[in-house]
Amino acid sequence: MSVDAVCALDVSKVMAIAYAEVGAQGDPGSVQVISDLPDKVSVISGNFGFEAFGTRFLGDVGLDELERVFPFLTSFRGTSVETIQRGNFAVDDEWLHADATFGNHFFIRFPLVEGFVRRLGNRRIIEAGVEAVADMLSDGEGMRLEADKGMIGAIVGDVVGSRFEWHNRKSKKFTFLKGKEESSRPCHFTDDTAMTLAVADAIMKWRAGSDVSHEALSAQAVKSMQDFGRRYPHVGYGGNFFRWLSDDDPQPYNSWGNGSAMRVSACGWAGQTLDEVKAISRAVTEVTHNHPEGIKGAEATAVATFLARTGKSMEEIRAVIVRDYYTLDFTLDEIRPTYEFDVSCQGSVPQALEAFFESTSFEDAIRNAISIGGDSDTIGAICGAVAGAYYGVPSDIRAKTETFLPPDLLETLHAFDSTIGAR
Repeated sequence: MSVDAVCALDVSKVMAIAYAEVGAQGDPGSVQVISDLPDKVSVISGNFGFEAFGTRFLGDVGLDELERVFPFLTSFRGTSVETIQRGNFAVDDEWLHADATFGNHFFIRFPLVEGFVRRLGNRRIIEAGVEAVADMLSDGEGMRLEADKGMIGAIVGDVVGSRFEWHNRKSKKFTFLKGKEESSRPCHFTDDTAMTLAVADAIMKWRAGSDVSHEALSAQAVKSMQDFGRRYPHVGYGGNFFRWLSDDDPQPYNSWGNGSAMRVSACGWAGQTLDEVKAISRAVTEVTHNHPEGIKGAEATAVATFLARTGKSMEEIRAVIVRDYYTLDFTLDEIRPTYEFDVSCQGSVPQALEAFFESTSFEDAIRNAISIGGDSDTIGAICGAVAGAYYGVPSDIRAKTETFLPPDLLETLHAFDSTIGAR
């Protein structure tokens, strides 16, 4: 592994690093970097050594070069941690660091940890860790789980975020989906899921009807949202929307709230062109959220979902969002300490999209979204809509999420996925 190869690494694709320091007698050290590329798992290796009295010199590649690419490596020295097999390890918001003693260190992306521990068993971490991660990725565990692409991504984000909405967790370290048997404050579906499926229901009925005008879609959106809202009246609606649900003559109320964005992901799947997605999004949004910011937040979410599901790169999606919607002049690490609950589109949609843009997998995107706090279920739903379209949703995550939904909502989800979402 040359210095040029290290500097050219796509850090977002690197899943693990094994680093063995040089022995006391000057024996060569080694480094192995495991990357999860679109079409293969790549393991690249290099050696390095020290001159007398610990002065570094470059073999194939040295620690200096690694630290330039992976800044977090600068802080691992001096960490006193037992081996991973004994269950004692240091985890930051993204990476796990296991100090396997005698100068052996292993770093792995946090979302892969559970599968990695299972694969490793009692084997030594440095000798077997690289093989364990490579096998896990190749066999479809962790980042490469066989994934379902569909509207379920928004629902996963809502359900995962539900238990953190009023108990923010400013960290990516948490159990992903907790049921009633696992917690006194379990996950549940909220208004985000109910209205996401209501919009999906409206689109299916509109497509099946004879009037394909956008006015007809707006009228059907009102009917479907009131139907689903009245079936599930106690799942966390805002005051204005709750009153709208029971109004015999419901009118838009100039809202810029993020309720417009959290429910719109079906539009990103229904449209076949960018212009069609925008028109469908506007039709289902302006029946309540007719403020420009409410319309913009919904459209940005639908557009990002459409671009993700049609194969655009993360860089291409980001470019459209920055050009047409939000500046995104911040990182999650910068805002995490001070970000607060904000139900406006302008104060939550950019943050949800940034959580996607800083992700390395579907699960990592949701963890990013939850980690900043705020309106966790809605930020999770918006982020999950795009991440689900981009990465797909691992089948085990989908299966567990579906256990939180009642039969009628599951029926709507499956009907949408098998018709409009399958195109």
